[in-house]
Amino acid sequence: MSRQILKPTDEKLVRSLAKIHCTNYEIADIIGVDESTIRKAYSAILIKARQEGKQKLRRLQWKAAESGNIVMLIWLGKQILGQADSMNIDSKITNIKTTSFSTMSTEALKKIRDIVVEDKPDKADNDKPE
Repeated sequence: MSRQILKPTDEKLVRSLAKIHCTNYEIADIIGVDESTIRKAYSAILIKARQEGKQKLRRLQWKAAESGNIVMLIWLGKQILGQADSMNIDSKITNIKTTSFSTMSTEALKKIRDIVVEDKPDKADNDKPE
């Protein structure tokens, strides 16, 4: 494969795209080169620009929180302060009556079986000649 030629303006474009966290493949597609060319030629720029993008995003989030954006205040509280939503569920179950299958009549057990298996015929019924 032939060596791809990069233009001086590509560095500025790579930096701008990396700041908004475009992938190497997206950047390569926009510039019109292979992803490996972007990775090899601009490795340091990609790392630095993506860090700058993160810093800018954090500043904007902080400003939004400072201006009273409730959603951002909650989100940052969870991310930075370890806060979490909590729900107190009070479930008291009383008067539960249990019974043992061993004390039930055969007829009662058959009714339960019929409900559970949705009235499917017994295996014994399938063995009978018609």
